[in-house]
Amino acid sequence: MLYWERPYHTIVVLTMTILIIYKEWVGKAMSASLIWLVAKMVQERGNRMREKYDEVITVSTASDQSMTESIVSAQYGLISLHQIMQQTNVAIMKMRSIYTAKAYKHASLVMAAIVGLAIFLAVLPLKYVIMSGILYCFVMTSAVGKYMSNYHSNRRMKEWWDSIPIVPVRVVDGRVG
Repeated sequence: MLYWERPYHTIVVLTMTILIIYKEWVGKAMSASLIWLVAKMVQERGNRMREKYDEVITVSTASDQSMTESIVSAQYGLISLHQIMQQTNVAIMKMRSIYTAKAYKHASLVMAAIVGLAIFLAVLPLKYVIMSGILYCFVMTSAVGKYMSNYHSNRRMKEWWDSIPIVPVRVVDGRVG
């Protein structure tokens, strides 16, 4: 869109964006996007996509390097980056599990939360949401916010996240010979 590869689409998106901001429909546009996301999730659930995608992701282990070169490369690699990538992959697989309703209860809870957020954004003017967000950030980083933070709710949220099953992964060895 930004590079004007398809000028008609770029003009339409630009016009709609300016109109939404000018008319102060940002909250309603975000709300409509969230409702669209829930509709797509319900459609996926209706199509039984979770049964179709028992093996969603294929990983190839083919490599042009020898075993020694691979070990040397791994030694000099950034271990922390590797861990971040693993966590990101797991998070993506968990989100995919929620989206395709593989984790049915989690998907229902997320859809209800998205609908609630969509209604909240449709009813409340965006400027109040932004002001509340800024106030929340300032309060939670202060001493009062640190005192108010609840360890139990954070632990429950982590337990909920950890209970989401990831989509199955099939590893394919792409080596020839």
